[in-house]
Amino acid sequence: MTNHDRSAAMTTVTVPAGPILGPDALDLTLTSVAAAPLALRVYPDAANTALRAAGEPTHYYAQFSALTLARRADGHCDFSMTAITRRDAKTPTSSASIIEYIGGTGTFTTTTALPDTAREEITQHLTQNKVALPPSIRELFTHRPGDPAPTLTTVPVIRSTIDVHLAPTTPGRSTEPVSLQHTTTGSIETQAHNTYQLTCGPLTTERIVTSLRDGTSLPILVTDTVTEQFHTGATPLSINLLIDLDRVHDALLSRSPSGEALTACDISAALKNSAAVGAIRIDNTATTTIKADLAHWIINSDPAKAALITASRDVLFDPAPLPATTTDTPIWLGPLRDVSVTAKRDYRSVGSLLRHPLTLAGPVTFTRTLDADFAELARIDKSEIGRYLTIIDVAGF
Repeated sequence: MTNHDRSAAMTTVTVPAGPILGPDALDLTLTSVAAAPLALRVYPDAANTALRAAGEPTHYYAQFSALTLARRADGHCDFSMTAITRRDAKTPTSSASIIEYIGGTGTFTTTTALPDTAREEITQHLTQNKVALPPSIRELFTHRPGDPAPTLTTVPVIRSTIDVHLAPTTPGRSTEPVSLQHTTTGSIETQAHNTYQLTCGPLTTERIVTSLRDGTSLPILVTDTVTEQFHTGATPLSINLLIDLDRVHDALLSRSPSGEALTACDISAALKNSAAVGAIRIDNTATTTIKADLAHWIINSDPAKAALITASRDVLFDPAPLPATTTDTPIWLGPLRDVSVTAKRDYRSVGSLLRHPLTLAGPVTFTRTLDADFAELARIDKSEIGRYLTIIDVAGF
């Protein structure tokens, strides 16, 4: 062995690779973090077997199913609303007074960060092997007496796109402009907190105040489209996609019946719907058979969507006369990231399946959308509403 070989051997270190790709994970319901149980999934690192053999801590990744309200330093939900009102001067000050809403401002913060209590509860599950696991990942969850304590983070996020808007009003009811802005604190890799600032007129202010007082859903809709990074492990995965171009085109056309530009959301929905009805599937006639739930995960992964778009761009799409209504350009759009397209208008039926090879090796990204869950606010005791709502009456001005 040369000095160079000895140096390389001495510096070889086994490190976590990333959460194993696929749909299989440990499903947990935590009871230590909120007023209501919190559901999440825990993925093992693809290199856990090698980590354990090297005497290193195994590693795991938590994945939340929704955005939740962050906590203030005092432990209460990070939400506050200030409403400005005025009582009708012609009406005596009594329970029958007419309240006029003038406007309001508010702030709130959502998060998917792991609180310490969640880490402790998850670690307890991991070290005690208390739950049944799918065979495909069972070995990656093995923990024996004397093994180092496992480490835990959240599933890595390499891209995040926030969309925040108001829920539709009752048909026939007036609407008004509302300012909703958000800022991110911390790094995207840690799925940092997102803080939102709200400035609204009288109608929206009344809607929010009413929902807080009645214990109903807030009329604020927040979604976070996240691109998460998984890993194949040491063994690459080679497959063949079978694509029914006629049916995929029909799905695209349904999202753009009048020829308007397709948004990334439109294209993603069309591909997802196509996969659901078997218009995009994996060829299992080869020596390796991919089980159904893993095949579904792979087909909806970013590399599979990118491969399909690259292979069928000229067949399925036309340039759009006008830009799309949104400018979000996720990585999986590939050659369509810098152009606006619509479903091809003079499409000619192919009548056969397109067979396209795809190899996954190392990091694999998957994009999904999280909705904000404000249910905890609806459950607060009415005696606590003052922590979240301030009314300023300007009747005397």
